[in-house]
Amino acid sequence: MHADHSARAADLYRAEMEQRASRERLLAVARTSKAGGPGHDEAHEASDEREDRPDEHQGQAREQVPR
Repeated sequence: MHADHSARAADLYRAEMEQRASRERLLAVARTSKAGGPGHDEAHEASDEREDRPDEHQGQAREQVPR
């Protein structure tokens, strides 16, 4: 059981680090786009992609709530 908990904790940590790295890349692109640099179009594409995709975590949370 301890191994299961450790594996789950490692998975959660890895997911959090990937999310943080993704956020940092988006911020770097956004900073570049504010300066009118080469990342300008990439920032808009990343923003559009986030708006088109529903928040996956919210959908899962709603499904798990007992009625």
